[in-house]
Amino acid sequence: MIANYYTHTTRCQHASGEDKAYVEAAIEAEMQVLGFSDHCPWIFPDGYVSHTRMRPDELEDYFTALDRLHREYARDLTIYIGFESEYLPEMMEAQDCLLADYPVDYMILGEHFVANEMHAPYTGLLTDSEADLAQYVDRIIEGMETDRYRYVAYPDLLQFTGSDVVYRREYLRLCRYLKSRNIPVEINLLGVVENRHYNL
Repeated sequence: MIANYYTHTTRCQHASGEDKAYVEAAIEAEMQVLGFSDHCPWIFPDGYVSHTRMRPDELEDYFTALDRLHREYARDLTIYIGFESEYLPEMMEAQDCLLADYPVDYMILGEHFVANEMHAPYTGLLTDSEADLAQYVDRIIEGMETDRYRYVAYPDLLQFTGSDVVYRREYLRLCRYLKSRNIPVEINLLGVVENRHYNL
């Protein structure tokens, strides 16, 4: 593997280690490109604080620290600074304003929630709801139609326990769309380990 565009930092609250350690590990593995894509912050109402993403007040440190590493290791590795984020239409304007002054290299679409996480369940939970599955696929397609995101992270995140026929129908719909747009897809190894992948 010569490139990794999916790297979180401790700011997302579910990764560990120093930023520099990721860079040095990538160099040791003879990678040519390392992309940092921590969970992008949102502007939540009512003082809500997410426990699965960086806070808005950590943006400055994120870019400052990673830009410093970009310059320090420029001879050894290309470093990009990006984000992984959901597509939440009603919150996009506020997120755009938040990021306006930062040089974001790329965005990855990772639909952890199909609505504001204050009011929506995590999409990685088991569900037999056909409506939830259809909404999940719809939201990924809607997000990619904006051309905001470079690729889709783990589209198999939603763990559907209902009809295999429905699962196949919805995921074929998603796969056909992604193929028609030539959109890269990340197949996360957690999905392989948990046997989420059906024979489509």
